[in-house]
Amino acid sequence: MSPALARRIDPWLTRALAIGLPLLAAALLHGDSNWDLRNYHLYNVHAWWTGRGAIDVAAAQLQSWHNPLLDLPLYLLAQAGASARLLTLWLVLPAMLSLWALFRLQDRVSPAPPSAASRVVLALLSLTGAAAGSTLGLSMDDGFVAAGMLAALCIALSGDEASADGAQAGPRATVLRWLLAGLVAGATAGLKLSAGFYCIALAIAALPGGSLRTKAGRLAALALGGILGMALAYGPWAWHLQQAFGNPFFPYFNDVFASPAALPWDWVDARFKPHSAGDVLLAPWRLLVGTRAYSELSLRDPRLLIGLLAFAWLAWTTRGTRDDARATRLRALAAFLWSGVGLWLLQSGIYRYAAGLEMLSVLGLACLVARLRGGVIAWVVLLLAVAAVTRQPHWGRDAGPQSLASMRAPALGDGALVVTATGDPLAYLALGLPGDVPMLGLANNFMQPDRCSALQQRVSARIARQVGPIWLLEDPSAARGSVARALLREHYDLYAVDACLPYANPLAPAQLCPLQRRGAAIAPCLGPGLSVGTRSAATPGS
Repeated sequence: MSPALARRIDPWLTRALAIGLPLLAAALLHGDSNWDLRNYHLYNVHAWWTGRGAIDVAAAQLQSWHNPLLDLPLYLLAQAGASARLLTLWLVLPAMLSLWALFRLQDRVSPAPPSAASRVVLALLSLTGAAAGSTLGLSMDDGFVAAGMLAALCIALSGDEASADGAQAGPRATVLRWLLAGLVAGATAGLKLSAGFYCIALAIAALPGGSLRTKAGRLAALALGGILGMALAYGPWAWHLQQAFGNPFFPYFNDVFASPAALPWDWVDARFKPHSAGDVLLAPWRLLVGTRAYSELSLRDPRLLIGLLAFAWLAWTTRGTRDDARATRLRALAAFLWSGVGLWLLQSGIYRYAAGLEMLSVLGLACLVARLRGGVIAWVVLLLAVAAVTRQPHWGRDAGPQSLASMRAPALGDGALVVTATGDPLAYLALGLPGDVPMLGLANNFMQPDRCSALQQRVSARIARQVGPIWLLEDPSAARGSVARALLREHYDLYAVDACLPYANPLAPAQLCPLQRRGAAIAPCLGPGLSVGTRSAATPGS
């Protein structure tokens, strides 16, 4: 193919890949039914939108107080009766934006127009990683984070001032671009706080190229935009949490804010964080050979390791071209990836949070192969080799054809109360409950009868004064049912009686079981002399 023809075809090819591949995935993938969707992605918006938050307590466990704004479109589509296929279509839109950003970045760092083969391989490998691929079309929101941060990186590196301290584009254009990049990154982090490490990595990516004054200008603009974006996306929710609990990040960092509504812990999921410098250094290798060190489910992916090595080599080989804009962008991408991996591990180590880093690693690999002048055969070998090594976790794609809007609980009686007593994700079923029927989480990854916080006391008081029907909501296929019922008997004198009623819904089996007391009403954390319980061995979910 002649260079002139390739340049004419390339815009159409990139659009076809960026739009067509996610659309194909939406058509082929089954409907989302993952743990997070059933636990809080639907419930949090519903509780905020309908006012259920005022009567429910910890229905979605620790995650009951996450910012609901990012999931608002999904919830509105679900309530409008959208099918699982249509919901998947919405959820693959971030993949389109991520591919667009990757193609733009590829253009900005490639010395020659990228080949069609490189475009195809970049797209396929970006969408099939253990992080990005396993969450494609799911509501886990990691795709939105990847899209937002890659877009911010693309905006920040889209100018030419890096080659001459802003002389080509002008200092005003430089400031505006980094301000916009900060705005996008800050808003993304505000919508999902676990994206915070990307913002620091973006600041480190602002350091390569230019004079000290230019670097300071970039950082100042980035910080200002980040603060503004964070304030817009998270500020209202932070105010709500502050007014309700005295902690703008409730329940997180409660060791600092000391809200009486929760125990004074940080509530940060530390299951996958490294324990030593050696753990940090070995993380890419562990991901290559297969591990559960960074995920609840087993996975394997070579992308981070190869990307780190590829960008290190590219940055090293361009070190002598200090004033070359493309070389400066390559070093900025290398700085973003290397710092991002370290920051990700220190913040959480949860692999799906690194979806944006995984996709950027594929760009580094594509740039390396292009520098080595690999032909079509080299690209095909690369695609097959990486795909053969990758093992994706399965988060849940089992949604049935029934619309979530048609979900209705069976008749519960006047003045009914619904409780849960396990860590199973059941909060989504609140969408089918009458608006005046509370859902209380009695035992989960946040609430336990021996954790005598203000919220536990509120739950206990509500149970003690209940005179109407009490129903236990549970997943009959889960293995924790007997443990839940034993907890209810021991701490609340509540016993399951009669037959359970099935609760039809498109995501997972569920049933409602009537509970009765056999003696006087009792509840933990209400009697004299009770103290705050010791921390349970159960670890909060991510």
